[in-house]
Amino acid sequence: MLWITVMRMELGGLGSRCSSLLPLLPSPVSLRSRSSSATDHHHHLEMARERSKTVTSFYNQSSIDIAAEKASVRLTPTTMLYSGRSQDGSHLLKSARYLHKELPVRIAHRIKGFRSLPFIIGCNPTILHVHELYIRAFQILSEFPPITDQEMESQYCKNLRQLLDDHKDVVTQLAEGLRESRKHIQDEKLIRSFLDKTLTSRLGIRMLATHHLSLHEDKPDFVGIICTRLSPKKIIEKWVDFARRLCEHKYGNAPRVRINGHVAARFPFIPMPLDYILPELLKNAMRSEAYLHILMLLEHQKYLRFAVWGEHYQFRVMHFGLAMVPRTFSKVMVVVAAHLRQEGILVHPYLNDLLMLIRAKSVEESQKASAQVVQLLQHLDSQFSQEFSGPSQTLEYIGVCFNT
Repeated sequence: MLWITVMRMELGGLGSRCSSLLPLLPSPVSLRSRSSSATDHHHHLEMARERSKTVTSFYNQSSIDIAAEKASVRLTPTTMLYSGRSQDGSHLLKSARYLHKELPVRIAHRIKGFRSLPFIIGCNPTILHVHELYIRAFQILSEFPPITDQEMESQYCKNLRQLLDDHKDVVTQLAEGLRESRKHIQDEKLIRSFLDKTLTSRLGIRMLATHHLSLHEDKPDFVGIICTRLSPKKIIEKWVDFARRLCEHKYGNAPRVRINGHVAARFPFIPMPLDYILPELLKNAMRSEAYLHILMLLEHQKYLRFAVWGEHYQFRVMHFGLAMVPRTFSKVMVVVAAHLRQEGILVHPYLNDLLMLIRAKSVEESQKASAQVVQLLQHLDSQFSQEFSGPSQTLEYIGVCFNT
């Protein structure tokens, strides 16, 4: 009796949406519903007009138009660094007053960007929700009274913290909204320009707000968000460790990272942008390394040497990445399959699938042979996921139907 099992190997192993800010207009059904009296009908129409005026006034505020015409006042890191500390605490009031004038202007610029979107994209519920978040933030910040003392500054900080929390998922929401509206996008350059400006402005606004809030903290070697003695080596090591753990969890292994150059250098810098950039760069690089390359035996590396301009090099991993991996992996598995056939187990490898044809008298005997294959692969230090179809006498495999 012939039992069939399929095992899958790893080829590369070797917030919920907030509710709308304003009440929506009555549905068409409610507007068309017939009242028993002319008075009720007139009352419904008046309510609809009032709500329409409320929505219109919410989106079309003259104060937003006025602020959007103003130019933003840029701050350099040097200015932020040397104006960030004072003995009497006056630096907090100066920083808060700057934000009180600057943030509404920057937010108004972004609202103007949302208004410039094509109508059908701007009406997407997710995009509209983000648009409303910016309008609400403008209202809160622009209507805040002038900051004259520490108590008002503390209240202003409370508003900033709340707004930072409200806007924490804006990037994800923008991506979701544009994905939902993809079929309606005709001018990709317009959308790309909108995203570039929106995301750049968002990062700048969050940095300014976070810097002000951080001025209240007494951290060594920090003035707000500026590290006065930033070590590039240490911040890279922090994210290398993060990316390696992520890579090992996903693929079973992770490449080593060697840092060279001016590793002892220290200078004033803002680490926040690096905390956005480095994880993505390292994750992408390690994903490529872990998945696309197979390590070569040390004694075989000499056969992959080459010379360029008098310098000799040799590959430590399989070159040409993914283009060579399937063929190389298949040729490696041929040797494994030949050994298993000598043990009476017919194995047919196809890319990262392993078809086992086991002649056994019972399911238990078939499972024992499958365990023998797993033990051999583990002995060869192969990374694989044990996705077994289970012993069966009928199976469809890469388009072929087996019935034993």
